[in-house]
Amino acid sequence: MNTTFFEFLMGYMPRGIRKRYHYWKKRRIIEMKMLDFEFLRLETQDVREGFRMDYDRMKESRDAIDHYRALINKVGMEKASEIGKLGPEKTQEILAGTDMKHNLEQKDRDVIKNLEEKWQQYNTDMAQLEKQMTDIDGQIDGINEKVKGFRYVIELMENHKL
Repeated sequence: MNTTFFEFLMGYMPRGIRKRYHYWKKRRIIEMKMLDFEFLRLETQDVREGFRMDYDRMKESRDAIDHYRALINKVGMEKASEIGKLGPEKTQEILAGTDMKHNLEQKDRDVIKNLEEKWQQYNTDMAQLEKQMTDIDGQIDGINEKVKGFRYVIELMENHKL
């Protein structure tokens, strides 16, 4: 027999007391489940935040590749390396003032090709992270619905004074 002494005694109590004890126990179980799901929601949000940080880092890298590629196309690789050290504001001024297109050497074209491959890889990875973040958002919404349902059950129990 797996009953406690208290539950054994409850069998001899009036029905009203047994009923209140039963619903008290059920409410405690629901509250514990709510806490479990709220913890799960927080952990899931932390995972999503990690994905978002990776996504932002990749987006910054991809934008830097775009910028550097444009710079190489305008002034060539040697000057692009020198100009890149000046900082983004100065680089923008130089790019805006340069209307000519530099004749690219083979090594410049190779660098641009490598940058384009990296750019494509970032795009692929970013698309995958977007999908994962969307999936995680769906999971978080599902968890929120469950917690909302538990709160509704507790509210019903309180309204009926169970």
